[in-house]
Amino acid sequence: MAALIRASVLATLTDAQKMKLREALPPEARSFMAQAPEAEGWVPTSLLARFLAEAQALSQVRTARSRAQMQADVLLEGVPALQGAGPREVVARLPWFYSEVHQGGRISLSDVTEGKAVVHVLARYPYPDWYTEVLPMWLRRALERAGGKEVQVRHHPPVPPGEPWLHHYDLSWKP
Repeated sequence: MAALIRASVLATLTDAQKMKLREALPPEARSFMAQAPEAEGWVPTSLLARFLAEAQALSQVRTARSRAQMQADVLLEGVPALQGAGPREVVARLPWFYSEVHQGGRISLSDVTEGKAVVHVLARYPYPDWYTEVLPMWLRRALERAGGKEVQVRHHPPVPPGEPWLHHYDLSWKP
């Protein structure tokens, strides 16, 4: 997955932007940029997030929402298992996809019907906008690409003192 994300991002940059990106990255991220990991290889999420953030800084994408949309589109391009799936199938595959992209944490589903679902994400990710912007945008774009209409994604942040890392997302769409 990381190799597909890397290739998708690099394909959007000019040679000059790639040079600037290389200079902006720490050494461990430079090696990721220089050579793609194996197809099933693991890249730490923090490294991938840094790579994406630096690449986005070089583009015209400036708002958190547009950065989230770019990340969502890049992630969706690299997921052949979601190609051709309808909205309900995309939702059903979320736990598998999450385990392919992230180490640690988990996704569970409830109330999955044709047109709605609740997604529960239990994870401690160091970038809060990932929960509030990137994941909701990814969910929205995935459902739209799968044919969902009037897609709605509502994020409910954790409510301490219960589960301090449990996020809920209400999804709805029209087939």
